[in-house]
Amino acid sequence: MRTQKNDQKGGRGKVGVKDIFNDWDLLLPSTDPYENDDDYDDQDLNEDERRKKRQLNKKGWESPKGQTILLTILVTIAIFVRIWKLAIPSAVVFDEQHFGGFAADYLRGEFFMDIHPPLGKMLFAAVAYMLGFDGNFDFIPGNLYSKNVPYIGMRMFAVACGVGLIPISYLTMKRSGHSTQAAMLCAVFVTFENAMITQSRFILLDAPMMLFMGYTMLAWINFYNHRNRPFTRGWWFWLIQTGFSLFLSSSVKWVGLFTIATIGLCVLKYLQESRTHLYISTKDFSKQFTALFLCLLVLPATLYIGLHVIDFRLLSNTGSGNAWVSPQFQMTLKGHDVLPVMADVAWDSKVHIRHANTNGGWVHSMPGEYTREASKDQAIQLVEWDDDLTCWQIFPADPKLRQRHNRHKQDRKVNPEIEFDGYIYDGDEIRLRHCYSKIALATNDIESLGSNKTYLREVRGIKWLKQPTEETIWRLELIPAGPDGKPTPLPRDHSKQWHSIKGFRLYNEKQKCYLQSHKVFRAPYSTYQEVGCIQGARQKANTIFIIDQNVNPHLPKSTQSLSYQPLSFFQKFLELNRVMWWTHHDLSAPVHGDDPANGGAWSWPLLNRGMSYYGSKETNNYVFFMGNPLLWWAATAAVGSYMFSCSWSVVKFLKGKQETKIERDRITPFYSVASGTFYAGWAIHYIPFFFMSRQVSLHHYLPALYFSILLLVSRLDRTLQRWPARMRYMTGILLMGAVIFSWFQFAPFAYGTDFGSTSRCESLRALGRWKF
Repeated sequence: MRTQKNDQKGGRGKVGVKDIFNDWDLLLPSTDPYENDDDYDDQDLNEDERRKKRQLNKKGWESPKGQTILLTILVTIAIFVRIWKLAIPSAVVFDEQHFGGFAADYLRGEFFMDIHPPLGKMLFAAVAYMLGFDGNFDFIPGNLYSKNVPYIGMRMFAVACGVGLIPISYLTMKRSGHSTQAAMLCAVFVTFENAMITQSRFILLDAPMMLFMGYTMLAWINFYNHRNRPFTRGWWFWLIQTGFSLFLSSSVKWVGLFTIATIGLCVLKYLQESRTHLYISTKDFSKQFTALFLCLLVLPATLYIGLHVIDFRLLSNTGSGNAWVSPQFQMTLKGHDVLPVMADVAWDSKVHIRHANTNGGWVHSMPGEYTREASKDQAIQLVEWDDDLTCWQIFPADPKLRQRHNRHKQDRKVNPEIEFDGYIYDGDEIRLRHCYSKIALATNDIESLGSNKTYLREVRGIKWLKQPTEETIWRLELIPAGPDGKPTPLPRDHSKQWHSIKGFRLYNEKQKCYLQSHKVFRAPYSTYQEVGCIQGARQKANTIFIIDQNVNPHLPKSTQSLSYQPLSFFQKFLELNRVMWWTHHDLSAPVHGDDPANGGAWSWPLLNRGMSYYGSKETNNYVFFMGNPLLWWAATAAVGSYMFSCSWSVVKFLKGKQETKIERDRITPFYSVASGTFYAGWAIHYIPFFFMSRQVSLHHYLPALYFSILLLVSRLDRTLQRWPARMRYMTGILLMGAVIFSWFQFAPFAYGTDFGSTSRCESLRALGRWKF
């Protein structure tokens, strides 16, 4: 191992391909294309002279000119592969309905809600703006594009991102200590991977996200190569580039958070090496730690927040996303319809009850929807819109109080000067009647159908009776709740009056439970959020509701109205990201039938299923998301092989076997630095999907697939370097040819072109589970 002392003395000459694995510090050589080592033959030469000397020493494809020619050829091929027949189909494909529509919303300045951060959509919108699109088009799946929609230009941006990943994959292999042959092999594999081609031909976020993710890894490797020269210009440049690219990748899709975790793991290894191998002082270690913290955490976070400043300014008008955010948030939008609400809540008030947590949906009931078909009790749920079916009228639970209030109303009609005495206070018992269907809000001792938990009782709508039953009586508890839905307890006090926009809870004494809602569907066959009655709750945010509409003609004319206070920028930022997070978390799988897109994360590495993106019998165009099976399975085999090799090394270590010199100098460093980084990237971008309750699809595997391809080529390179040159080159050509042949067989799926015959399409079904 070399130390800083060794570096100062020099003592290492020109490094060849065979020498790459002799020293694990050389596994990640300098980012400078003219350097292969930190040591120099002639210490009297300055930096520029040393670079020129190395440039002269490199010949053929290894020379700068040769590398430029290779990259140019690879990029040219990638452009042709991804741009061919880009206009087919000339209709909205798959999630173009979302991201094309969001781009149109940006151009119209209308606020919308999406589960992904704004950068990718802003980039597509910028392209559309520069091409003259005015945002007037409905992106409905299957709709043919009109002449005013520059869909080819917008798809070209995705193509450019997909093409950009090719030289990045090439340079990633080169900078991580692999041969030119391995770099070419990796670039060809990425170029002819059918699933990546499909995803980079349409208005989808995956292509820019993959580009930024790939560049993040390249930037980190280049930074790592400067580890022996901290605080130099190159060291700072690539550290800042890594932080900036972390911002880019995490601002397109939150899958970028997995990239941040991957870099975080690399940072831990970097810091460990700095202390154990480079022997830096505590002061220098602290400086490096501070620099890493500022560039890899503070810089991306600051830019991410700054991105939302632009996002809020572009989306300044009210739009389709209003229902997802609080009234306080809507108050910051131009043209909002959030009106002042009567402050006092009284008997006979017709109110709209909104959940303070989750997405702030309204308590809703619709005739004809039942909790269970046999019971014929009307279903109660939470919906994301406000209409006549979210209206409830409040009545006293005590019949005597009801009679007294009715007499009071009659007296005030005769003499309006009589002081109004129908206000509701903390601790009062109330009943709620649906304004439209006249049913009573009730609970019972049956487990809620959606959650199927013993502590969550069913909430239903039953026939309204003049004489109240215990299951329809709710005790009011006032608890203020902010826009974040977090409760602040107040002592129960009967003198406290019920006001709109203030948090409250409803307690049923019979079942000893609180009315609540959470992010679970009401029933397996429903798409509405469940409303239940939870036992044992104390100050849980899911039990808090607010009233955001209040109408009562009996209230005095002097009754004041309350208005929502607009949120500050940081409050808007936090609320939007909170809603994005929970909406992302709560995307559930289809409730009807079997969706091929959701075969389960376990099946992705095996490519058990593809998924349909588009189909038209009229034009005979079908786009089917399907990977290159040969490459897909080879990459999965490489992951399994790496795991087995690492496990075998651990077993040998536990048995007390000492590493041989070749293992210590070549194999172990190779696993821990080059392949280990790629394996970590694969695992971090794949394993979390096993723990997600949300809907997941095959295209979510693409980032992990990219890392598995890097790992495949890394392992191939280590094996091929032991072979004679001619056999090595012939094997590389055969591998590239096999992958290209597999791409050609499945190409019509990616391009939406005709197979020519049904028999040819069916002949490609290597697995019985494949459904084309």
